[in-house]
Amino acid sequence: MKNQFKRVVETVGDGVTWEAPRELNGTEKKSMFQRAKMHILMQDIFETMKDELRADEEIVDYMPFTNGENSMVFTSGLLGGMYAATTDATKNYVKDFHDVRGNRVLIFTTDRIILFFVIEFLGEKRYQSYWYEELPTMTLHEKVERFRYFDVDQKKFVKSQGSTYTLDFQTTKGNIFIESVSAKEAQKVQRIMGQIPKAQFTKIGDKHRRNSLFGYLTTTSNGILALEGVAVLVLLFMLVMYLVK
Repeated sequence: MKNQFKRVVETVGDGVTWEAPRELNGTEKKSMFQRAKMHILMQDIFETMKDELRADEEIVDYMPFTNGENSMVFTSGLLGGMYAATTDATKNYVKDFHDVRGNRVLIFTTDRIILFFVIEFLGEKRYQSYWYEELPTMTLHEKVERFRYFDVDQKKFVKSQGSTYTLDFQTTKGNIFIESVSAKEAQKVQRIMGQIPKAQFTKIGDKHRRNSLFGYLTTTSNGILALEGVAVLVLLFMLVMYLVK
């Protein structure tokens, strides 16, 4: 089942009016009430965000992310889960939705990609912009995962596989974005970028790109594997030198 935050953002982004079913039990009423509050909150945030846009800039689409279904390792940082709620708005948000820095959204506009964490935008109106003219490349790197599961109908373990993607880019100014996305989300990114004229400057491929070798080695999976390989060779060399003494 899709995360409630994602469902709400996509509903608000599509301009769907909130409507609740007539008959609900106690648990359903509580869940529906929470979803209604989230819907109103995100609607207000998106309206506020429009005031941050240029005069001729328009919002094209939204893409929500959560820690449960995605993993923004480098973008959120080591202290990503430790945002201190100090205002009434952020305190109420944490109380209502038990989120300190997991819910986040990419907004694709006609001029740029905007990233914001809900709690940070509520507290400080903080967000990050990635302008298309500063974004020469974007990576959608597929990772195929093979696994086994027990099929109840066949009464045996069955082999299967699924794909996840890494959405990765770095601006010419050095700002890096890395996010784990599903195959469906990867397709959505390609569709959105394909319909934005200024985004045609950005070439989408499957190889990680960085402005420097150091950046490549420290912020990409292939680079980190290379560093680990070098570290192992150095340790082996030191061991051999120690043994031949």
